[in-house]
Amino acid sequence: MDTMDFAENNTNYAYKLKYMDTASFDEVRKLSANFCQELPQSLVDELYETLNRGVDLLDSEPQMAAYMYSFGRMHQAKLEFAFGKLPKDFLLQDEVDIVDWGCGQALATMCYADFLRQNGYPQKVRTITLVEPSELCMKRAALHASVFFPDAQIKVVNKFFDDLSDWDINTDSDMPVLHLFSNVLDIQTFSLDGLAEIVSGCINSYAQFVCVGPYFGHSGKDGRMEEFAELLDGTTSFAKSFESGEFEHGKSWTAQIRCFSVGMLEENFSTEVTEEDLKNGVADEFGVVYSRDGKRLLKCKNSKLETYTIKEGTKVVCDDAFYYYSSLQSLTLPDSVTSIGDRAFWGCESLQSLTLPDSLTSIGSNPFCGCCNLKLQSKSSRFVVAEDFLIDRVSNTIISYLGKAECVVFPASVTSVGNSAFEGCESLQSLTLPDSLTSIGNSVFEGCSSLQSLTLPASLASIGDRAFWGCSSLQSLTLPDSLTSIGSNPFILCSNLKLQSKSSRFVVAEDLLIDRVSNTIISYLGKAECVVLPASVTSIGDFAFSDCSSLHSLTLLDSVTSIGDCAFSDCESLQSLTLPASLTSIGDSAFGGCSSLHSLTLPDSLTSIGDFAFSDCSSLHSLTLPASLTSIGDCAFSCCKSLQSLTLPASLTSIGDDAFYRCESLQSLTLPDSLASIGDRSFWGCKSLQSLTLPDSLTSIGDDAFYRCESLRYIIIPENSVEKFKEMLPNELWEKLYYLKKVVEDDDSLF
Repeated sequence: MDTMDFAENNTNYAYKLKYMDTASFDEVRKLSANFCQELPQSLVDELYETLNRGVDLLDSEPQMAAYMYSFGRMHQAKLEFAFGKLPKDFLLQDEVDIVDWGCGQALATMCYADFLRQNGYPQKVRTITLVEPSELCMKRAALHASVFFPDAQIKVVNKFFDDLSDWDINTDSDMPVLHLFSNVLDIQTFSLDGLAEIVSGCINSYAQFVCVGPYFGHSGKDGRMEEFAELLDGTTSFAKSFESGEFEHGKSWTAQIRCFSVGMLEENFSTEVTEEDLKNGVADEFGVVYSRDGKRLLKCKNSKLETYTIKEGTKVVCDDAFYYYSSLQSLTLPDSVTSIGDRAFWGCESLQSLTLPDSLTSIGSNPFCGCCNLKLQSKSSRFVVAEDFLIDRVSNTIISYLGKAECVVFPASVTSVGNSAFEGCESLQSLTLPDSLTSIGNSVFEGCSSLQSLTLPASLASIGDRAFWGCSSLQSLTLPDSLTSIGSNPFILCSNLKLQSKSSRFVVAEDLLIDRVSNTIISYLGKAECVVLPASVTSIGDFAFSDCSSLHSLTLLDSVTSIGDCAFSDCESLQSLTLPASLTSIGDSAFGGCSSLHSLTLPDSLTSIGDFAFSDCSSLHSLTLPASLTSIGDCAFSCCKSLQSLTLPASLTSIGDDAFYRCESLQSLTLPDSLASIGDRSFWGCKSLQSLTLPDSLTSIGDDAFYRCESLRYIIIPENSVEKFKEMLPNELWEKLYYLKKVVEDDDSLF
């Protein structure tokens, strides 16, 4: 069936969806959530029971709403994680086809559309094939797919897997194909062999598979995903199973995720450069390193290079290729170049002219920042230079600003501003944004320290991470009612900003910018020394209070359950803090660099501490870790030079790499019997540590875990475990091993 007449149409739901301002999975799920929340709880419970944990075929509209409401967020979380593991080479493909197997309401297809948009991938989806046995779900799936990918051709196959024929799934081109399996492969009512035969028959060139589902704990269902990949002779790039509560904190979800591929993409034209790439690269006589096949220019390693012509046949100029080569004056790009990576010519302040070839199809995030003398020209019909703006005409996005004007007026055609487009434009004082603008990317105006006035248009829907970071002259800004998304702390170090909001979603209360939907603090705008958070707040977003150097005390109410990454990083004056009993997680670098913080009690509800969470808290001398804690991240307490004693809770199973690196005052340490692993360099440089007791539960000790512990005299281990610990510890520590004797009557000896 190959017609959109099959899609759901002329229903209340269809009208609500088609006229949604910005279609996203969250907004679609909200339609179902609103329906369910208006029903009596008893009826919601009854509907949930009919779903049979999401396994049975859905045969009514209320069931579809109940499924989306009950299981949609779980699907979304697993798919977002899986899409983040896809090879960059695949995500950079200009066009792909999608086959959504057992698509239900096309949840996986919608989530992929969100992923592409949120991460700035311009990939075009040419066709979407939806395979689903429920006719009701299929009609809604076709509707969803047509809204999220309006330019794609939608094909529907209304059959059970075992009823599929070879000609049902027709991918007759050499286009890369993305196969989506969301909560499907664990169902044992269909033949994996038969499905693999159908799938194999429709692979013409390259196929990328994303498979997500529940993890049952070593049951027969758990092996089906791996078996399916083996039947297709797939190459697995990522595979992992998550126990209950392990995949997402606060949720009992389990997860099994596998990404694999069949076939080869034509060529690897990634702009990302690895150490292995550089190791295997070949440098020419000018000190410019290419891949061995000559298709990718990896890196210039000649800081005195003034004039250069990139070799014919080069396809890609990689990320940071000529980063801060201030001596470079003249450069020629050949007609073979199709892609320029992120920051490729960043800071080439002597570069005077450059012509973009017609072959160019992709330009990364702001490649020309700091090229203050550059006159850029373009032969490409896709990328145009207009009034010092480099514009991608396909997406109507400003990629980079090339001028030094104090006042700028955007072209009327622009709908979005790409990441870092104006970053570091210190001369820019005023800016006029067009009514067509819908999105502002990450770090767009970061470091525009002279920017004083700005009016956000009524059309604006999203503002990216750190968008106005360091705009210290910006005095006032009003958020429009159209705004639906604000990234991680866009207003940090905007020390003179008075922010207002017309939006019902984003409110400004006592210098706190709050997202009312998630009850999350996005940013702190004031300079007060003491702050009390509103009772409605349940989470503190990434970078929310970062660099608030005046803040010395803070009251978190019992509503707060999570603290985001870098939330209080470098709050140098913060001395005391009471964390609420509701708190379950502390993000990466949450309190990193809080050099005045001297004591801290972590609540019993806390289960995880992120990487670098308290690194460089140089005044922290007292710390109580709760019994609920199960993991301590990498570098979590590194360089806490005043920390003297530490008792780790009985629940702890792992200590991350560098967790207590250079805690130079740490004298005593008790490790719990539950501990299974100690990471690399965990206690490196703890030069005051004199004795240590290692539990029998330990199965791994990382490299240099106790290196430069100069005062360490005794390592106490369980009886008859010397050989076990010799395998885990370096030779120089063997002489310090002592084992505990069994307690006998009238024997007080420990050794």
